[in-house]
Amino acid sequence: MYSFDMTSEQKMLVETVHRFAAEELRAAYREAEETKNAPGDAVRTGWEIGLLPGSIEADYGGFGEYSALTSALYLEELGWGDVGISLHLLTPSLFATPIALFGSKEQKETYLPR
Repeated sequence: MYSFDMTSEQKMLVETVHRFAAEELRAAYREAEETKNAPGDAVRTGWEIGLLPGSIEADYGGFGEYSALTSALYLEELGWGDVGISLHLLTPSLFATPIALFGSKEQKETYLPR
């Protein structure tokens, strides 16, 4: 039988992203709206907690955790924080995730973070 309970890793990820959304994204909302720019501090923190590298193999500098369920869980938390800043944070994944999943070894070595 299939379990819909989160794994301990998923729970930890969701808690981390929720804390980031509450402390960084919601706090940065007004500045982002007024300046029409994503605040640099929030973007840096998002990268530091691994929002992009999470879906990239460990050999290429990521954490090697990619699944539709895990992505949905943390995307929900990001959307709760602020959709606009979240989209800015996640835009590089439109490029990196396909390379991580389907790219050649040479493409991964060239384009993925280390």
